Amino acid sequence: MAKTPANSGPDGGAPPPKTAIYDNDSILSPEEQRAVFAALRLERCGIPRRFMDKTLENFVTRGSKERRDVVQAARSYLSSFGAHEGKDERPGVLLSGGTGTGKTHILVAILRELMAKGHSARYYNVPNLLKLLRATYDGQEDLDEDDLINEMCQVAVLALDDLGAEKPSDWTAD
Repeated sequence: MAKTPANSGPDGGAPPPKTAIYDNDSILSPEEQRAVFAALRLERCGIPRRFMDKTLENFVTRGSKERRDVVQAARSYLSSFGAHEGKDERPGVLLSGGTGTGKTHILVAILRELMAKGHSARYYNVPNLLKLLRATYDGQEDLDEDDLINEMCQVAVLALDDLGAEKPSDWTAD
């Protein structure tokens, strides 16, 4: 069996482009590569794995006008996003409702769409964020409070999920 040069592709031919992603010695198609990179961006953004596939298209409205209105409001927000760039006030989104109503699904769907358009984003579950902030005070984390706050300020879209679900205390009230 002939040896293939170190700079050749898996089939011994020309080397693949430097941006190619391999999966079991085969090169992923450009479409597959985009999907891999999109998944990595979602993961780095902080979206929990169980919500990675949530979109406006797969949000189940169950024939509810209220749920259809929420999807329409999300689409309207997405279509106008960026129109207020550079202005003092930029509209945000506040979703409220009981447990299991789809708030996180809609929130993640909005983040996915904005990230697909090239906007930077970060997702935080507020009770977990507060634990992380508290850990920075105790020196239990590699980053300090200023680093964490700077990280939140550097993105175009900051998503805070489960705001108000944290255990009430004097510290969380402050």
